[in-house]
Amino acid sequence: MFCDRIRGSLTKDKERIMSSKNYIDVIIDGKIYNIGGFESEAYLQKVASYINNMIAEFKQNENYRVQKVDMQRILLEINIANDYFKAKKQADLLQNDIELKEKEVYDLKHELIVSDSKAETATKELNEALEKIKSLEKELGIRLFERNKRHFSLTPAGEYFYRHGKVILDEIEDFKEETIRRGEDQELNLTIGYPKNFSTSELHQAIVEFNRIYPEVNISVVSGTHEELFELLVQHHIDVKISEQRRTFNEDYYNYELKHSECFVEISSMNPLSQKDVLTTDDLKNMSCILVVSKDKEDSEREFYEKSLNLSRRFLYANSLEQARLMVASQRGYLPIDQIGHLPKTMEGIERITLHYKGKPIQRNYFACWSKENTNYYIEEFVKMYKDLLNK
Repeated sequence: MFCDRIRGSLTKDKERIMSSKNYIDVIIDGKIYNIGGFESEAYLQKVASYINNMIAEFKQNENYRVQKVDMQRILLEINIANDYFKAKKQADLLQNDIELKEKEVYDLKHELIVSDSKAETATKELNEALEKIKSLEKELGIRLFERNKRHFSLTPAGEYFYRHGKVILDEIEDFKEETIRRGEDQELNLTIGYPKNFSTSELHQAIVEFNRIYPEVNISVVSGTHEELFELLVQHHIDVKISEQRRTFNEDYYNYELKHSECFVEISSMNPLSQKDVLTTDDLKNMSCILVVSKDKEDSEREFYEKSLNLSRRFLYANSLEQARLMVASQRGYLPIDQIGHLPKTMEGIERITLHYKGKPIQRNYFACWSKENTNYYIEEFVKMYKDLLNK
């Protein structure tokens, strides 16, 4: 009895499913077929029309007509399947495109929500800032801003207040960082890079004076060519470099002008040219120019002196200033020297003479350069102290 009930229930379900189908007579290849499906009658007619069109198209092909009926059916089925997979691929592409568009719409909505939130926060901060400005203007009794509809501009008093206020805030920030550094007992180091052909006493004086005032700072010095010092600065191996300007200023670095320098040459007293008060680059064209430079920087230094200072095309190289002067004394060539500050007395057997080009002294600008990311109070203090000594 129980099985009969199940069988009866299944029969009723089958009848209900069958009754929900649509049945329709269609003509396919000249024959009437009764087909059914859950789709609409119009859809079923469209399917029959699609098959008739494909059969008609195939019958126009001679190769198709000569095939047996079974082969014709297989060819027809293959092409129907081919159309199906092409349509499915196109549908998948459209679906992917729809999903991508939906994601873009979602992202845009999200960005809009975030932008609205930022705009709300910015409006709130702006209103708070305006209230603070109004309070400050009331306290000072002057106007700091000119208000014109939705635009604001600083008054002369406002520009002064902003410019000097920013300096004070930067100094406060440096003060805080330095206080924290000292509180953590971090070791303070200052590494100074200077040119190999440097020959002034002010650098020595600046180091001595700075060490007296700031004994907590450990000072180191490194010498090198202009290119070597620049590389050391970029790689954070030195904190500040002192050298002439050869490159365009970089916004990532402070470039603090120290002094304009005059160019001299040191030449053997045995050379007849040593009797002249002024030497020109033409006077030296038949002599070798001695450069203080490391082996791997010889080419760049030679190129600079050839093209920028118009010196001779014959060059000799020395590892140190002392070695270069010994080469001068032995009449191997002349040594170009920049005067930045006080030059010490020349060695015996050597004369120091001003160098001119086209009737004018050769001058170069010297700067102290350090990274804005690495600035601190003792770099700035040392540079100022050194400049004061140079310009006494």
